[in-house]
Amino acid sequence: MTRRIRFVAPSAWSIGELANAVELAQRLPEGVAADFLVSSKHLDYARAAGVDARVLPRGRAAAAAVREAVAEPGLDGVVLADHHLLGLERTGLALDDLRGGAPLVALDSLAFGAGPTTLELAVSRGSDDPMLRRFFPPVVQLAAVPDDVPLLRPVPVAGGGRDAGAGRAAAPFDLYGPEGPLRGRAVDREAVRARLGVEPGRALVVIAMSNWASTAMTRPGLGGPNPERDDYLRLRFEWWHELLRRLDRPVALVGVSAEAFEAEHDGARADVRTIATGFLPLDRFTELLAAADLYLTDNLTSGAMARAALLGAPVVALTREGPAETDDAFARDWRARMRERFPRAGFDYLVNPFGWIDELRPLLADNPYLAAVPRIHVDDLDAQLRACRTALDDPARPARDALDAQRAALPAGPPTLLAALGTG
Repeated sequence: MTRRIRFVAPSAWSIGELANAVELAQRLPEGVAADFLVSSKHLDYARAAGVDARVLPRGRAAAAAVREAVAEPGLDGVVLADHHLLGLERTGLALDDLRGGAPLVALDSLAFGAGPTTLELAVSRGSDDPMLRRFFPPVVQLAAVPDDVPLLRPVPVAGGGRDAGAGRAAAPFDLYGPEGPLRGRAVDREAVRARLGVEPGRALVVIAMSNWASTAMTRPGLGGPNPERDDYLRLRFEWWHELLRRLDRPVALVGVSAEAFEAEHDGARADVRTIATGFLPLDRFTELLAAADLYLTDNLTSGAMARAALLGAPVVALTREGPAETDDAFARDWRARMRERFPRAGFDYLVNPFGWIDELRPLLADNPYLAAVPRIHVDDLDAQLRACRTALDDPARPARDALDAQRAALPAGPPTLLAALGTG
């Protein structure tokens, strides 16, 4: 008899939690079937990954739809991916809406589940803009997940050991298993590059941009064309082009973003060729990471960065943890223009645009992978240049090695999930 598990991935903005859930679902054993409820924005993404998915309504219709879905006869389990999204986004759901029948477990990828947790959203600090505060409230309160709802912590990213301080710990598991995210399928790096139009001899650098950040910096409620957002992205790409130009080697810069954007700017040069993509299907995105020579992101907790590290790409996280001084003329001019155009952009963060420095201490504790990821100030061009050169020229992969050692001591995801649901 086939056992049925329903994954609920409520985010309309963040793709990492859904990608983790898909990875877990795809590795369930024979005799266990999974389906998904996802936001309308991510329906095509989920289906392209090969899972059975339908739309989870938002707003007033969400709670009733979920209560009906989790109470469906014959359902053996429900997985919430990830519980913190119910507080971070205006999903229209509460955790109690998921507790209608089948056993429930919650993924706890950021170690917030022990709670209660107070999240301060740095981008909104000091702002009286009602639209910004509607989409990004200055403070979000996350209730503790009830003790009768098991917490499961996917590794990579989440720590495989204890939580910092007192509180309930989540059960860690190896998200990928010994075969890794490609499940033994070889990747032809040159074929991936050719598909992207990358000429031989160019270093392939992938930059993953926070869609949350480009929205928060501009006009969150605007549904149509957004000139402010275009200005923000142009400034960001101007910085990245200058950084990569100084590497003194041909570079292909692949920008991965949720929405289309204009990648070139007036100062673009031929030695840095930019390729803009929207969200790629999970398999294609994974192939891109496997072909990359360097992965840069503004999110230390990025699941995609961990996937890139596991595939052997050197990774660098661009964060802000205090001021950065510089004598570089370009950097000083660029920072002045960014401050003038987007004065809210100067906050400290480990996750752009939320901040989340103190809030992530439980995640950082006893986490050798995150300790091995280089964290370079987002406004320090010289430090970024040194880090990128080291990443491109040094064959050592400390983040991958730490991650592999961390995962080796953990149980696999599918049996951990089935045991938590009582169907193992």
